[in-house]
Amino acid sequence: MAHVSLSGAFTRVNDRLCRFLDRPREVLLSLGFQDVTHPADLAADLGLVDDLLAGRAETYTLKKRYLRGDGAVAWGRLTVSLARDADGAPDHFVALVEDVSEHRTGHIRADTTVGAATRDLPAALAAREEELARVQRIGRIGGFTVDLRDPAFLAWRFPEYRALHALVPGLSGEPHEAWMARLHPDDRARADATLRQALASGVTRYENEYRIVRGDGETRWIAAFGEIERDPAGQRLRLVGAHQDITDRKRAEMS
Repeated sequence: MAHVSLSGAFTRVNDRLCRFLDRPREVLLSLGFQDVTHPADLAADLGLVDDLLAGRAETYTLKKRYLRGDGAVAWGRLTVSLARDADGAPDHFVALVEDVSEHRTGHIRADTTVGAATRDLPAALAAREEELARVQRIGRIGGFTVDLRDPAFLAWRFPEYRALHALVPGLSGEPHEAWMARLHPDDRARADATLRQALASGVTRYENEYRIVRGDGETRWIAAFGEIERDPAGQRLRLVGAHQDITDRKRAEMS
């Protein structure tokens, strides 16, 4: 994840992005996204940025190639939203990059021997992602990630999650309080305590059930589950999880 100024400069980056780009934090903070974007993909990226600034879109997603510090090329799925200040004026971009290289732990080398692979990869990834999105819609499941090193527990809600909660479309970072505000008042204290107990206990698995009040005012039951990523010392890094709508099951249990 990263925060990017309106001019394109990185102003905040997390450790995972540094590892993905194989560049130290201090180096990335001296660069702009243009410096780490493959030249062949830069025009498309800049055009989508213009759409955000002009108000023609609230968010965009783009598969593009990144230039790593070791000279290799890595494929990433970039999702960008525009953050605004208190007066509603554009302030900065919030970017989320997912590594979608050919191999989960590797990357595609920038040489002529992988030309066919780099041409075929985007179409295959797009088909796989559409299939995954369809499965999530059928299962009433929406994914999210939470940066547990951020004091505000900055969270990222993916499209299926936002649809599940009847939220405005788009991917954006939001603090822990935004999640709490969507919980049913009678469930807030218990749900928050369950989450904090899991984070403090050292476990890697998190599960919870509670009611939410959707953006359209409807109350639904949610099953939350995920994995808590920790470093070798046991310090929490990230929560990766999903919400599933279990309203029908809850109603059957209560009838």
